[in-house]
Amino acid sequence: IEKGKNWLLTAQNSDGSWGDLSRLNSSTFIDTMTVLDTLDYLSIKDTPYANGIQWIEMQEVEGTELLSRKILNLAKAGKDISGLITELVLSQNGDGGWGSDKGHPSDVSNTMLVLRSILVLGYGDEIFRNKIARYIITNQNTDGGWSFAGRLNTTAHEELKVSDIYVTSLVAYVFKEFNISGYEQQISNAINWLLSKQNPDGSFGENE
Repeated sequence: IEKGKNWLLTAQNSDGSWGDLSRLNSSTFIDTMTVLDTLDYLSIKDTPYANGIQWIEMQEVEGTELLSRKILNLAKAGKDISGLITELVLSQNGDGGWGSDKGHPSDVSNTMLVLRSILVLGYGDEIFRNKIARYIITNQNTDGGWSFAGRLNTTAHEELKVSDIYVTSLVAYVFKEFNISGYEQQISNAINWLLSKQNPDGSFGENE
């Protein structure tokens, strides 16, 4: 862990970010925010962490995923996120979910990232949170899993509506971790689906 921490700290760019500066794109934001999550978990909040937070704070991000991640990182650093939260909430669709950006059809993947951020921050009342949870549950596939797009998404390609190990794991984890009650059977079905996807060697996913 110590060697990994030291490598992360030395890999930071001069502007406070992490990642390939020759190709400044969404992966740079995700790399930086993932490192900040790690430093926060390890309680390393000295100059590199502060510089990373400052870089994140200065960036204009587009899309639900990056906005959700930005809000969570800034909140952990004690920054004012009221304007960003308002922006995120206003992009919610009428069905309770979020799409990849404001006005885009809701999907499970982006909605789960928002739900996780909201629960970590303790934002919103029970009615607001339950509306999001119901959207997620309604989009569970009949096999017990969840897909990136969601069962009821009529605009997504069919491959994005097939149950996915990552998305199903995220849903099961968040519902369990934050004690979202009333959906115990659905989460049990999801766990059973996940277990059915375990490989003989103990791993999950496709073996190359």
